[in-house]
Parts: sequence; C-alpha cells; structure tokens
Amino acid sequence: MATWHVTVDSSVGADRVFQLTVQCLYLKTVSSQLIAEGFSVSPMPEQHSLSLTVHHPSESALTLFRLRHDCEDFHFVQIS
Repeated sequence: MATWHVTVDSSVGADRVFQLTVQCLYLKTVSSQLIAEGFSVSPMPEQHSLSLTVHHPSESALTLFRLRHDCEDFHFVQIS
C-alpha cells in the first residue's frame, strides 16, 4: 500500500483575506476527487486542516490521478 501526504501550495489564496479558507476549499475538492477514484483519505490533525494522508494499493494510481486532474496547486510526497 502506497501512502502520500498532500498539502496545498502556500501561494493559493495569498492575495485574499481568507487565505486559510480558500486553501481548505482547494483541499476539500481534491479530497473528494481522490475518494471518488478509490483512494483512502484521512486528515492530518497535527497539521490542522491543510494536509491529508492518502493511501492506495497501487503506487502508480497517484500518477494517473495527477494526469487526469489539475493538481498544480498541491504537493504530493510519497512516504511509503
């Protein structure tokens, strides 16, 4: 099982008063898309609401996901 940490780029919503809210909405959108494609998604409470841990049996699944969706505002780091 492959595991990744997903975070929102710090530049998202930088010119807005409610930057944290905008970043949370971005993360919620990508979370819904990941779940729809068979990923297990869980929040990372130690990182507040701007990080997710994502699991999938296939290591190539995230690469395929990134090719299908606009993910330039997110950072994906494989941890296992």
